[in-house]
Amino acid sequence: MSFIRKIKKKSGTYMAEVETYRKDGKVKQRFIRYLGVEVNGQTQKKIFHTDIEIEQVKENLQYQVIDHIAKELQLHELLGEPAPWILLMTYSHLTEHLSIHKLKDWFEQTELPSILGLSDISSRTLYDTLDHLQTLDFDQITQQINRHWAPILKKQEQTAVILDITDTYFNGTHTQWKRRKGKDGKYDKLIQIGLAVSGHHGFPLKHKVYEGNIGNSRIMQDFLADIKALGLHGVVMDRGMFSYENIQDWEALKVPCIIGMKRNEKIEREILSAIQRDTIYSPENQIRLKETTVYAQSFDFHKGQLIAIYNPTLEVAKRDKAFADGQSVQNLRYSGYSLIYHSTGFGTAEVVRRYFEKDLVEKSFHQLKGLLGLHPLRVWLMGRIHAHVKLCYLSLCILTYMHYKLLSLKISAIEAIDLLSSAYKVYLKNTKDNFTWSKTVTLKSTQQKILKTLKM
Repeated sequence: MSFIRKIKKKSGTYMAEVETYRKDGKVKQRFIRYLGVEVNGQTQKKIFHTDIEIEQVKENLQYQVIDHIAKELQLHELLGEPAPWILLMTYSHLTEHLSIHKLKDWFEQTELPSILGLSDISSRTLYDTLDHLQTLDFDQITQQINRHWAPILKKQEQTAVILDITDTYFNGTHTQWKRRKGKDGKYDKLIQIGLAVSGHHGFPLKHKVYEGNIGNSRIMQDFLADIKALGLHGVVMDRGMFSYENIQDWEALKVPCIIGMKRNEKIEREILSAIQRDTIYSPENQIRLKETTVYAQSFDFHKGQLIAIYNPTLEVAKRDKAFADGQSVQNLRYSGYSLIYHSTGFGTAEVVRRYFEKDLVEKSFHQLKGLLGLHPLRVWLMGRIHAHVKLCYLSLCILTYMHYKLLSLKISAIEAIDLLSSAYKVYLKNTKDNFTWSKTVTLKSTQQKILKTLKM
C-alpha cells in the first residue's frame, strides 16, 4: 500500500510516494516516485521543461466574461432546462459567424464545455434547441430582463423608448410571402424586425418579427400596446413610422412622442414656404449636434409642434452634386430641410438632439445584422427564423449590459471581448508520468482592468 511521505531537509520539505514492505521481519519503505516540494501547505511538482508537452490550447477568458454577464442577467434561470444549449448558440453570435454545421469544431476549441457543462454537441441537438426556443414564453423572458434594466433607467430622468424597424432577407421556402425590394435594391423574401431600446444605454426592451410586405406605420400600430406596457416616458421614432393615425393613438395613450416626418407638397406650401432663410439661419436658432450644426424653427401643428430643421451643409452638398451631374436645381429649394413632429414639453433644441441621437437603436440594428450574425438568416423553417432572431436579441442584451458596465474604462463590449480573446487556457502534460495540469496565459494589464471593472 502506497502513501505520501514528507521528507524534511534544510532546503525544504519534499514529498514522495512510498510503499511499505516486509524484509527479514521488519517493515521498510520503498521509494516509488518523487512528487515535488511543499510550499504553503501544498505540493508543488518539479517538472523539467524538456518533459512538458502541450495537449490543447482553448479560448477561455472571453467566454468566462460573457457567461458572467449572462448570469447577472439571470439568463441561465430564465431559459430553463435548455439554457446551456441556448446560451451556447447565443455566445457563438457574440464571437463567431458560423452556421450550425460548423459549431461543433468551434465548440471543442473553447472552454465552453466546462463553462456550460456540456460534453458534446451535434447539429440535431442545435436544431432541436431552436425548435424548443420557439416554445418558450419569450415575452415573459423579456419582461424579466427588463426588470434588470429598471433600476438603471429610473436613475435617468425622462427615459424614452427609441423604436425603429429594419428588414433582412431569409431563405425560407415554407412561407407564401411575396418577394419585395429591400433597402439595397435587391428583390427577395424579407422579414421585418421591430426593435425598441431604452433612450439611455440602448438596453433592448422588446422585439417583434413581421412579414416583409407590412408597412412601417401598420407595424407601429401593432407595436403600440407593447411600448405602452414598458411604462417609460415617451417614444422616439424615425419618419417611416409617421401617420396621423399613429399620432392620434399616442395622444389617446397620453404618451409623448418625437417622430420624423416626410416632406410633402402641402407641408412645403403651408410651412416651409413661409420660412425666411435669414430668420431660420441665425444664431438664436442654431443647434449644435455631435457631428453637425443645424438651425430650427417650431410651429403649432396637430396638437403638438412641428419643427423645421435647416442643414446648410446638407443643402450645399446636394446642390454641388446636382451641378456636377448637370441636373436642374429647380426642385432643390427645400433640399436642406427636414421635419420633426413632437408632443413633448421639451424645447426645440432638446427635441432635435433627442431625435438625432436616436442612433442607439441604429447601432443596435448594426450589431444585430453584422456583429451578431442576423443577416443573412441561414435557417429555412419560419419557426427557426424566429428562434434565430431571439438568439440575436439575447446576444444584444449581453452586449449592451457589458458595454454599460465598462463605461468607466471607455472600452466597448466588442473591444473588450476582442481584448480578452488572447487569454487562452493551455493544457499541459508531463511526458514522464502523464501528470496533467492547465494554466491560463499571463493576463495583460488591460485584461485585468476589464475583469476588475466587471467584478469577476
